[in-house]
Amino acid sequence: MKIPEVILDGITVILRYQFKMTSSNIAIKKQNTNYAKQYNFYYTAVF
Repeated sequence: MKIPEVILDGITVILRYQFKMTSSNIAIKKQNTNYAKQYNFYYTAVF
């Protein structure tokens, strides 16, 4: 059974998005709280 490419593309996009979110969360934890507050404000403004 062959999986349609559209579904594979969708899965890839979701995985990439989740990876990006995870890495930015890790980056926030590594930075000081001031940076995290700025990032959260920016994130809220964008989304």
